[in-house]
Amino acid sequence: MSSQFVSETLQAARGRWLHILPALGITVPDNGKHGACPKCGGSDRFRFDDQGGRGTWICSQCSHGDGLDLIRLVSGNGAFQAATEVAKALALPNAPQEAIKPARNEIPEERKKAMVAKAYHALLAHCSSGENSYLADKGLSGHSQSITQDVHKTGGMDFPAGSCCYR
Repeated sequence: MSSQFVSETLQAARGRWLHILPALGITVPDNGKHGACPKCGGSDRFRFDDQGGRGTWICSQCSHGDGLDLIRLVSGNGAFQAATEVAKALALPNAPQEAIKPARNEIPEERKKAMVAKAYHALLAHCSSGENSYLADKGLSGHSQSITQDVHKTGGMDFPAGSCCYR
């Protein structure tokens, strides 16, 4: 798949390198003229000659190659990644697309229920039977129920010791 993709992308790019390279942020001098190398920055050692529409180039320090080689040299990417960038610049239909990640990961319903059950059982483990002082102050004394033994944090709120635990 990858070698075929690279070959097809290079075929589609033939004769279009003068538009592709600037779209990828690579500045080259006018065809056949000497200028600054996009990789090493040498001011007069680079020439873009685009032989056969293949985006060919020569740098007296870096080397020589075709348009894909230049993208690989400047970006440091491999052939497949460089071809992917070219395919995107050309808006080719077979260009690999990055997967769109959801804004948040949805938790399956069974897992949500299991998480709630786990939190509920953890709460009950810290409860004991007794009388809630708030309810006793309201005249509802003499009723034993589960109350927290210490401060309990749930949903970003702190519940003091003696809060009701509903079963």
